[in-house]
Amino acid sequence: MKTVRLEPVAETIYRPVPSRIDIAPHGFVQYLDHMGSDETIVEAARTSTGKGFISWEPYERCEGCGAVRDAGDARTGGSQFCDHQWKPYPRGDHGILEYMYKNRHETPAEMPVIRTLWKAPIFVFRQLHRHRAASYNEASARYMQLPNDFYAPKLEEVLGQSKTNKQGSEGALHPHAAGNFLVSLEDEQKSAYREYEQALKDGIAPETARMVLPNTIYSVCMIQMNLRMDLHMLGLRDDSHAQGITQEYARAQAAFTQALFPRWYALYEEYTKYAVRLSRSETMLLRGILSNCAGPTDSSPQWSDEAKALMKRLTR
Repeated sequence: MKTVRLEPVAETIYRPVPSRIDIAPHGFVQYLDHMGSDETIVEAARTSTGKGFISWEPYERCEGCGAVRDAGDARTGGSQFCDHQWKPYPRGDHGILEYMYKNRHETPAEMPVIRTLWKAPIFVFRQLHRHRAASYNEASARYMQLPNDFYAPKLEEVLGQSKTNKQGSEGALHPHAAGNFLVSLEDEQKSAYREYEQALKDGIAPETARMVLPNTIYSVCMIQMNLRMDLHMLGLRDDSHAQGITQEYARAQAAFTQALFPRWYALYEEYTKYAVRLSRSETMLLRGILSNCAGPTDSSPQWSDEAKALMKRLTR
């Protein structure tokens, strides 16, 4: 168990990074390495101003000489001859972090990197490879014999075709039909691996012998992504529209991302994962509904700043 030291986020002070998260029946996602932190994102964003990361704790900064002082009046940098004009940062550098994510200034999040090792069915990798901004190195059956590990769904996971999602499934099938499918799938997998092993024994080149194997066989792939692309992948694969087994791998990857970059991941949850994006037509419909309600205004003290900002966005 490797532990990465993190700054406090909400109630969490330290979040352990498990060395590996197993995914039944034969798969896993394993943490290998990472570069950077939430601080890296702030440092990248402030490269243009030369200010860099300061603190997650509240502080004040002099607009003139750049001196910084914390809540205990401890000061760093700046000039002793400056007539300081202090600007408060009550949320520390979390404020700029949230501003960047909220306003989609995400290129600084391309600086941190995470590297993991996946053991997954080949059809899962085929979905993952759609994310072309990542770097992949996968085991090759041209050089090595793939293990006799195959994926098969559980009986309750064998569903019918979704009526609303052409690439998805929903609705339970008759147990007899689902059971027959699983028996047939297992027979085909066993038969394919016997043919594969026999072909190798007969001296057939591995690059040719592998052709009999189905895409339910497991392979291993090393994956490296920058944080921005990692969260883009999670937004698509850790989603109810993705295939169930793919969601499991995405959730495992998300556990590492959340532990390593907790502040940026919390913003991802706030503004992407659990947020709702509205079309122009939907926004107009919502405006019509709100126009008949006593919504917040700038002079409404009972409404939060967030509620007032939302109304401005909807009525602009």
